[in-house]
Amino acid sequence: MKNQDAPYFSDQVIRANRFYRKLPEEKNYWDSTELDRLHVVAAGFERCRSGYAIHRKDFPYFSVEFVADGTGQLKLQGTECELSRGTIFVYGPQLPHAISSTDEKGLAKYFLNISGPDAAGLLQSAGLPPGTVTQVAAPGELQPLFNELIRNGQKHSSFSGRICVSLTELILMKIEENALPFPGRNSRGYRTFSRCRSIIEQDFITFGSLEEAAVACNVGTAYLCRLFKQFAHQSPYQYLVRLKLNRAAEILHDPSVMVKEAAWAVGFTDPFHFSRVFTRFFGISPAKYKATYGKESD
Repeated sequence: MKNQDAPYFSDQVIRANRFYRKLPEEKNYWDSTELDRLHVVAAGFERCRSGYAIHRKDFPYFSVEFVADGTGQLKLQGTECELSRGTIFVYGPQLPHAISSTDEKGLAKYFLNISGPDAAGLLQSAGLPPGTVTQVAAPGELQPLFNELIRNGQKHSSFSGRICVSLTELILMKIEENALPFPGRNSRGYRTFSRCRSIIEQDFITFGSLEEAAVACNVGTAYLCRLFKQFAHQSPYQYLVRLKLNRAAEILHDPSVMVKEAAWAVGFTDPFHFSRVFTRFFGISPAKYKATYGKESD
């Protein structure tokens, strides 16, 4: 089905990458196939303008929104809370909500809209019923999944719908895995963790070791490890390596880039060590990854 703009897409954006797929019009749609019990109506990324504000009394679909950057304000079911990187909030039909940006740079967020008989149950089973506001410990793990969802939603293959449903289920599981109790984001430990995570995400290419990352974060190595174990359920070294390898995989989509150049670009001085780590992480060697995905260079 051809992608088009949804009537509710906001024009208060600096940049957007999104898709909208209308529900099929057949009268027996909901009874047609197992797949049709869940439909990904729309998903996307939006870099909102400073002063962005949306006020809705209702919404036709169930929606999950994920703040990737910036700050804002949310009013949901009469409760107000601040938005920041890693905030997840869920709304749906007959649920008034208001979203605004409080950042001069604007608010960057992903959204996912779903419909169908199984939509409400899927959100409920993931601990994300409409009205939920939570925080994820590792927002960097969600962004590639949302980007992949958008990329497949914009395709017109016969597999696009099923792939989008599978990616939606994966995104919800990832949110459930990394969700923090919302009050936990206000603790001193979480604020320190969030600051350290932001530093690592910003400068991960320059860090050659965990110790270098800890120095940049102005905390001890042992304390940094405790923070990541508590809030991200992984070590800071694992998080650092994950960022490096994800960036290397992006670089390898360029068919003109050699494997050793991708390794050097993310701070690996030994291409053979890079190849071993990459293979353990992705289950495929960087050379095979490049051969498989190199033609999909953006």
